[in-house]
This record gives sequence, structure tokens and C-alpha cells, in this order.
Amino acid sequence: MLQRIELNTPQLRDLDLNDCLSLRLIQGQCPELEQLNVSSCRSLEAGSLVTFVRDSCGKTLQVLKTIGLMQLQAGEVLELLDACSSLREFNVNGCKALPPETIEAVEQHLLDVQASERVAEKEAAGIVFDALEIQSWEPVPAAEQD
Repeated sequence: MLQRIELNTPQLRDLDLNDCLSLRLIQGQCPELEQLNVSSCRSLEAGSLVTFVRDSCGKTLQVLKTIGLMQLQAGEVLELLDACSSLREFNVNGCKALPPETIEAVEQHLLDVQASERVAEKEAAGIVFDALEIQSWEPVPAAEQD
């Protein structure tokens, strides 16, 4: 029975622990982790999940699935949102302890991330456009500048 997992895998991008019913603790460093699925990990201590995400992969995590984690409380969900600036998907279905305002906070966070990504894409497109414009620019001959 797997009760504790410690990961120190700098290049791991996807971790699926779905249905690890006896898993209680998750620790380690996975600085490139983009997807984490801890759905149905009924024994997982929510504080352990928060600490792992915050200290290990919060900056890179894009998908977090916590389906059926009934032990996940509103405060822990808000901590996860604070830690995950790139989170695009956060599935909290079946987390029965969450009040409606926490679900709304999750939805708003995901919308904010999507909006900031669109702004970044537009800015990147502008930079590309400016670079193309500069490449096609031709200097005016010195005689015509006077």
C-alpha cells in the first residue's frame, strides 16, 4: 500500500495518482510539473497537497484534478489558487466541503488566467509585427534627409 510518495524529478511534467486510495502524503520537488491528478485519493492530507504544489510546482502547474477529495476545504483551495499562477484547469467536482463562493473563486481564477494569456498572446503578436516592420525598414539616403 502506497501511503507516502516523495518525488525529486526535475523533468516530470505529468503525474497521475488517480485512485491511490491509501496515499496520505506527497512531497518532493517537481519544478516542471504541468499536470497533477490526485482524484479519488481519499486518504491524501489536503495540507500535504497544498505544500507540495506551493513549494514544488505552483509556477508551472496548469492542470490540477482533485475530483472526489472530500477532505479538501475552502482555505486549501484558495491556497492552491494563490500558488498556481498558470492554472488553466482545476477540477473540484465531488469536493463536497466546498461552499459556492469557493467554486466561484476557482472559476474566476481560471477566467483571469485565460484573460492574461490572451493579453500575452496579443503582446507577443505585436512584438512579432514590430520585428517584421523593422526588418522591412529601409534607411533614407543621407542626401534625402536634409
